[in-house]
Amino acid sequence: MPDIIPSHAPSPRCLLAWDGTAYRPIKIDDEGVVQVRGENQLFSIQSVLGNARAAVVSGAGGWVESGVCSAGVYWVVTTIAAMDQTTAITGVRINNMHNGFPYTLAETRRAIATWERVCWGGMTVLDSADVVRVEFLGSLAGDTCEIHLTGYIMTVEV
Repeated sequence: MPDIIPSHAPSPRCLLAWDGTAYRPIKIDDEGVVQVRGENQLFSIQSVLGNARAAVVSGAGGWVESGVCSAGVYWVVTTIAAMDQTTAITGVRINNMHNGFPYTLAETRRAIATWERVCWGGMTVLDSADVVRVEFLGSLAGDTCEIHLTGYIMTVEV
């Protein structure tokens, strides 16, 4: 059995965590909060993610991209909503653009009215420089299209 650090055994009720070489007692601050590497936050959650963008598409079947995930954090996207404010469309394709490659999360093919929100719920993670791209199938050049992302931002643990 691996050694327990510190050299004296902690109380039998003490939670231990394996760090790759030894079991170590989990640290708790004076207020009873578990101390974790990085930002000292459970799962390294930094803040809530709320990102909205509206843009005029430049051509038929245009697309809109979310804001860009910055270096040093991950965006954990749990909901995406999209709508064309100008024209009824025939579909929406939602992509996680990781390293410039589209990973399709969802596609809706049906008549979608002007201002009707198409929503996706799940989980996808954006890394540094990644975006969510929503393609508005059947949109026209000059349409104003909008996307909304919600979720949370996590710090990168190294």
